[in-house]
Amino acid sequence: MKKILIATILSSIASFAHADTRAYVEGAVGWFDSKDTSSSTINTKFDSDVNYAAEIGLKDIAGTGIRLGGSYTYVDLDYKAYRTSNGTVAESSKATTKMYLLNAYYDFKTGTELTPFVGLGLGQSDTDGSKDNEFVYALHGGARYNITNNVYVGAKGSFLRANGITDSENGAKFSDHNQYSVNATLGYEF
Repeated sequence: MKKILIATILSSIASFAHADTRAYVEGAVGWFDSKDTSSSTINTKFDSDVNYAAEIGLKDIAGTGIRLGGSYTYVDLDYKAYRTSNGTVAESSKATTKMYLLNAYYDFKTGTELTPFVGLGLGQSDTDGSKDNEFVYALHGGARYNITNNVYVGAKGSFLRANGITDSENGAKFSDHNQYSVNATLGYEF
């Protein structure tokens, strides 16, 4: 998936070459919340935590306001797993999740330094203790403010829906679950 993401971004550069198209790189830090998930024998409850993210891509492709980017998100979530039979704690630990998404955004041109946007993403989530990577989709919204012609700051909120994991130790299949993030961003346009 990582190689496909990189190849897609590089091919986009060649395909959408246009005078207004600009490459960008962006870093983000913020809050991440994963809603509870369960299997037939375990209910898992997560605590919210800090997440870190990075994205590279192209903006204003062919002068349309469309932006394409590949993103990576890292988060360590504390969790407790409870037995469904008697409610006792079966495990208390951390779940490290890495998400790889291909995102498409629409930037609303306002004629000012402020650019609101909406977007969606598709990709995969790689969680410790899972048998395979899981499909994830995301809906994004936010705004960017240009400090200079090349540097911007922003805020981005995301709703993510991840397929439930299959536990690598016991094969238990967990339910799909919702995740939310709110990030402060800092970016550079080339």
